[in-house]
Amino acid sequence: MADRSSGGGHRHHLPDVRALRAPAAQSAGEANPPLRGTGQRRADGAVALPESAGAGHRHFLFFFSDTGGGHRACAEAVAEAVAEHGRADVTLVDIFRASQRFPFTRFPELWPVISGGRGRAWGLFYRLSNHPLLVRSAHTAFWPYVRRALLTMLITHPADLIVSFHGIPNLSLLWAWRALPHQPPLVSVTQDLISVHAAFFPPGFDLYFVPTETARRKAIGWGIAPERIRAIGNPVRPSLVRDARQPQQQARRRLGLDEQARWVLITGGGDGRGGIARILSKLARLRAGTHVIVITGRNEALRRRLHALQLPLHLRIEGFVERMGLWLNAADVVVTKAGPNALAELFIAGRPAVLFRAIPGQETGNVTYAVEGGAARWAPTPDAAAHAIIRLLEDDALRRRMGSAARRLARPQAAATVAEALFRLVEAR
Repeated sequence: MADRSSGGGHRHHLPDVRALRAPAAQSAGEANPPLRGTGQRRADGAVALPESAGAGHRHFLFFFSDTGGGHRACAEAVAEAVAEHGRADVTLVDIFRASQRFPFTRFPELWPVISGGRGRAWGLFYRLSNHPLLVRSAHTAFWPYVRRALLTMLITHPADLIVSFHGIPNLSLLWAWRALPHQPPLVSVTQDLISVHAAFFPPGFDLYFVPTETARRKAIGWGIAPERIRAIGNPVRPSLVRDARQPQQQARRRLGLDEQARWVLITGGGDGRGGIARILSKLARLRAGTHVIVITGRNEALRRRLHALQLPLHLRIEGFVERMGLWLNAADVVVTKAGPNALAELFIAGRPAVLFRAIPGQETGNVTYAVEGGAARWAPTPDAAAHAIIRLLEDDALRRRMGSAARRLARPQAAATVAEALFRLVEAR
């Protein structure tokens, strides 16, 4: 355990972001507790997830941020697994929004700009800053500015356990945690598969969860004790796992899809970015009549643009969807960016992937992992993506081999593994 530093809980006014009681979740026997649909969200980023029967014995505090969809998705996956245990309630807080410190409060809105285009500037920053000494230097500079806000945030959220699903604030969060009179267990959960950042691994957390052994070795090289790091895969919501493992025809019936067609699912992640329109246009020229589902996520501009296209495709356009597992299950081929959560989900569904976009730096290793594992093809241009889609649609044996490879990479129990470890940590105190 890290030594406790001096310092008190100086307060100043921050909005009350304590857990807001939400409607109760479905009983344990129901397949899909509506975590996203019933959690209440406020402007400061706090989300209270519903409690399952018997919850309330413990309170867990999860920090994330909407800088990309993966941090929230991972936090919600573990929260759902915690809820299924029925022995704790969870509050999710967007740590940047709740900090009330500019420019951090703007990070979620600025993220599409920061990582947009080809992402070269972000990739360069990611690589150059990826060292523990540089991480410490940056936090030392910002600590006087964020200290009081972080302390107030922790005091406002009395918790039996704290989990961070975002690397950037981790070291300052650790310093604030050391000033608490009572220090609950502190845990870090990393999402990226290979190209992890040193910011996720300041020494002093009780446990660190990473997706792969490669990530674990990097953390050990940065000074983390091996017994504190567990390579468990990337957490995916248990309800998604159940949906992804239904019979394909059943999933298609539930979604109103042609049960006999070969379907391509295209998604750019929760924010629906990427060259999706260009991929569709190229695919339409090369293989008219292809059945395609496009999930645009929160990107309403893309959704409107696709609806305006007049393409010779059987096109189904959806916005943000709750039950992603059903859509993955219904597809024969998945076309997506190389986000860690997107990959973890399609691995569980056992679907071959065409990867058309990766954020330089953090997602580059994800591409390598999926392609070398035999589960994906890298196709960073619309032409390459369209040809890869057609090849997979027309080669049943290749599609089966890549689907089998995806299933070998799957870690469907990752969320449950993290949840069980969290309970053990709390009970050991």
